[in-house]
Amino acid sequence: MTGKVNKCILNGNIQIAFSSTIITDCGQVSRASRGYDKPEPPAIHDDLKARVLLVKSDKKEMVLISCDFGGFDLYEINKIKEQIKRIGISPCNVTIFCSHTHAGFDKINSGKIGEKLANIIKKSRKNMVSASVGFLEVNAGTGININRRVVLPDGYGVFCIMYNTDCTIGSNKLNCTKQVRKQFEALGLDCRKANILKKPVYTDRPVDTTLNAIYFKDDKGKLLGSFVRFSGHACVVSSKHIGNRISADYVGYLCRKVEKELGGICLFGNGPSGDIRMLYRENTFKEAERFGNLLAGKVIDNFKKTDYRPLVSCGVIQKEVDFPVNKKFPKTVEAGKEKSEYLKKEILQRIADRKDIRGIKTLYDEKYYIESKTRLFSRDRHTWDECLSGKLKREVQYMYFNDIGIAALPGEIFTKIGQRIKNEIGKEKVFTVSLANSYLCYFPPKEEYGMGAYEVGQNLLAPDSVDRLVNESVLLSRYCSES
Repeated sequence: MTGKVNKCILNGNIQIAFSSTIITDCGQVSRASRGYDKPEPPAIHDDLKARVLLVKSDKKEMVLISCDFGGFDLYEINKIKEQIKRIGISPCNVTIFCSHTHAGFDKINSGKIGEKLANIIKKSRKNMVSASVGFLEVNAGTGININRRVVLPDGYGVFCIMYNTDCTIGSNKLNCTKQVRKQFEALGLDCRKANILKKPVYTDRPVDTTLNAIYFKDDKGKLLGSFVRFSGHACVVSSKHIGNRISADYVGYLCRKVEKELGGICLFGNGPSGDIRMLYRENTFKEAERFGNLLAGKVIDNFKKTDYRPLVSCGVIQKEVDFPVNKKFPKTVEAGKEKSEYLKKEILQRIADRKDIRGIKTLYDEKYYIESKTRLFSRDRHTWDECLSGKLKREVQYMYFNDIGIAALPGEIFTKIGQRIKNEIGKEKVFTVSLANSYLCYFPPKEEYGMGAYEVGQNLLAPDSVDRLVNESVLLSRYCSES
């Protein structure tokens, strides 16, 4: 394996402790307030939390943290891990997952979060106990989540069905024909004149309906804590629909329900959900609670049905990986603006001439990609400067508890990539979690790059980054097996 690999292998007398802290007070600018010079302070519907699992053997420690935030950039992750490093834990041994709530904060005080986490970890060291571990993998069923990227007929690529607007809600999918027609019209294309959209369009592409849980209980059978994983954007109550209010969305309801019914602390990791969202009927807290309780119920029902074994071996294998930036990334803001203006004129000309109608969608996708990168300059200068170097260095991790494995992946991974990693690792008890250690960007499969839409437009990476992510994840799992 090339490159530096860091490993923390724990054997023998392994002890664990769970803890949590409220981090709502660490937010600075809510998602609903972004773009305003003097944003109003948000109302708090339910608190955002950070939940922690500390694992120790002799002098070695590893930490798993789940946070009710949309995602941390690399700068924020480094600040948080620096605070934890001050209490003697290597940043390589720390994994931070974000739930990806869309009713949280855009800007946060990462130093304050780091201080809070360091404090509760120090206190946890006084409450370490031995544990047994159990594993759950069940099919949560249909009608909970959907693939929001729909393939258009006649080679027009993909549209993203981000919301239910103009859609008919079915038991396990959306009929999004009307919304797709309006998206075409927004591009200046009349579906009837262009002779397209002759059949209904549904959100019927593959989804990951797997629900995973790792249970940790003491020698008396009491649940110390759990780690739950499911794939689905936490956007049931996004700021677009609920305004300037803060909520952990369905994830918060899920964790609180498990904690109330089973006890302990419930961490959450969002599976590969770059193209997956919840099939909500309405954008309300009641609906978020319905999803949370539904998933929590399956975790609760299976607690006593699971086989448990003493935790005798665990660890985390970490590597920083260079992901190549897409060659289309503009070299300067001015170059991006010039390219965008050129594409705009080309689109208008083609619409006027009724020339290469199918190509208009492709040009719009390219224009959106360029404009989103140009906006990155003012929104996230750290990442902009990093992109100009031609590569983005991010952590990839693989951790295990006995024979249970977790591939911790940066960014918003598509469901197909998550399944590919799981299959190539080839172990029975393994799952993938996205938004680990850094938001980064969307990770679409290679074949999606030419299909466009929102997620591809927001992506920063070259197509072969996908293979690199898969290969490194698989190699880390092998390295773990050899340790």
